[in-house]
This record gives sequence, C-alpha cells and structure tokens, in this order.
Amino acid sequence: MRQTVRIIAIVVGAFLLLAGCGGKSADGVVSDLTKRTEKLKSYHATGVLTLHTSEQPRVYHVEVSYKEPHYYRVSLSNKEQDISQIILRNDEGVFVLTPSVNRSFRFRSDWPNSNPQPYLYETLVQDIIKDKERRFEKKEHAYVFETKTNYQNRTLASQRIWLNPKDYTPLKVEALDSSGNLLVVMEFEKFTANAEVDANEFQLEKNMSLGTDKEAVPTASKASDKTRSFGIILPKYLPEGVKLKEEAEVMKGDSRVVILKYDGAYKFTLLEQRPEAATVHLPFGEPVDLGHSIGVFMSGEQQTLQWMTDGVEYQLSGNLPLEEMIRVAQSVAGSVGK
Repeated sequence: MRQTVRIIAIVVGAFLLLAGCGGKSADGVVSDLTKRTEKLKSYHATGVLTLHTSEQPRVYHVEVSYKEPHYYRVSLSNKEQDISQIILRNDEGVFVLTPSVNRSFRFRSDWPNSNPQPYLYETLVQDIIKDKERRFEKKEHAYVFETKTNYQNRTLASQRIWLNPKDYTPLKVEALDSSGNLLVVMEFEKFTANAEVDANEFQLEKNMSLGTDKEAVPTASKASDKTRSFGIILPKYLPEGVKLKEEAEVMKGDSRVVILKYDGAYKFTLLEQRPEAATVHLPFGEPVDLGHSIGVFMSGEQQTLQWMTDGVEYQLSGNLPLEEMIRVAQSVAGSVGK
C-alpha cells in the first residue's frame, strides 16, 4: 500500500513539475508586463530594422534611449544610403533632426503616445495589453504575442511580438499587412532595462553636433553632391483615380525644385529638391515613421508631409488621408530619377 502511495505521489509530482515547465499563461504574462512597465525607469535598446516595402529590403540600425518621465532619443541610420535621423523628446518639445544637413523640426506633440513604433518597448507592451483578441504562443525560447497594430501606417494590420520568457525583454517584432505579407522586421540586439542613461543624450545641441562627425554622419557637402542631379522622381504608388497633371522645374535661389501636380480622386502637389540647412518651429505637427526615414506631418485644411530620403527632400501637400500620404512617400524610396 505504501509503495502504491509512493508511486502515485511521484507521478503527481512529475505531472505538476511538467505543468510548471510549461510557463505562464497569456493573462499571467500580461499581468507581469503591466507591473514591469510601471516599474520601468529607463532603458537602452539597439537593433536592426528591416523593411520589405520596396523592391529591395532596406536595413537600418536603430538605437533607443528612454528616461522617465518623457525623455526619448531614437536614432535611425543606414550607412549605405548615408541616412541618419534622430527623434528627440525633451522638456523643450519633440524634434526631428537630420544633423548631416543641419535640419531640425520642432513642435508640440505627445509623441510617442500617439504614434506607436516597433522599436519602442512601452508601445509594444501597450499593444499587447489593449488587444483583448490577442493570440499567445509559448515557444522554447520566447513568448510570442500576435496583436492588432496601432501604427500610423494602416497597411500594417497585425504584428507578432517575441519576448524573452525570463525577463520579458523584446527579442523581435514582425509587422504584416492584411494578407499576411511580412513588411517590417525589428530584431533587438540588446535591451537593458533601468539602464544608466545620461541626461545629455536628450540635449538638442549635442545631437545636432553629430553632423560634424564625418564617421558618424555624412557631411552636408557629401549629401549635396548626391542630390545635384537627382532628375525627376515619380512615385511608384498613386491612389486609385489619381493621375499626373503637371510637371515643372523652377529655381529657388541656387536650388532646383521639381514640382509634380496630381489630380483626380485626390489633389496634391509633390515638391522635390536638395535639402538645405534650416530650423523650423511648428505649433502643430507629428513625427511620422515612413520606414526609410522620419517625416514630419502637419494637419489642417491642406495636409503636408515632409521627409528626406536618398539625399532628396520631399514635400507632399494636398487633401490625401495620412495613410495615403505615407504610401506615396514610401514608394519614392530607392527610386532613380528619370
């Protein structure tokens, strides 16, 4: 009898041990994530962002620094395309910086609360917490959540988020369109929670001075050399019912400006020119992650989206919805002028 009881106890114990090895439930992980973000004072993250939104994948190095209550520094760079931009949030406001051409935009915004991104840990956690229809899978070395997205780019309909089961740090994010096609991959190389973050990282002057570092960021002269003969770049994507109405070139000082006017279901104008040094203060505006670069969106009777990519500055103005503006902007990346 004692032998039988002993065997039953061993079997039950083994069962409980195996059950425990299965890890937490989805609700358990969500509860832990909520507590973790409440205690998060700062973090530093690095990783690689790969975009599959054009003919050839485009790869960017991403570096993120956060310090409570609202200090952010996000750097996106691509050495091959000589691209380096910074989103900065400090007590003075939100900035989009392009140090290589001494260009900065400043505006009032609650970013990133209004603009989730796959490289921002807290917005990923919020997407998991808020989506009551989320899916959860326990893998050997990761907890994987599949959720809806809240990105400005409405093409990205869903995402898969990989978390380290030991400490819930992010491992990878995949964003997909409504057909399940993979468009964006963010792979975290390193994530340090409650890291020592120097307050100087969030200073405007320090970040703008990066433009003088030839190794870190291409110089303005190099950027200008690449944009002198960019030709005329036509978007590869146009909303249905829209056609090119007019094409013109004008001189603005020493700069050549291409003007493309479109008509139809939406009316808009696309300007193309070499970037020039400027400091712009906007009472209303929002950073927009276009994948290949960080744009600045200004709403109003006539909406405007401004961005730089491949050494060319673009300004798109008209009555298009933001999601259509983003698609047009993304379609010029990697294009060669005619």
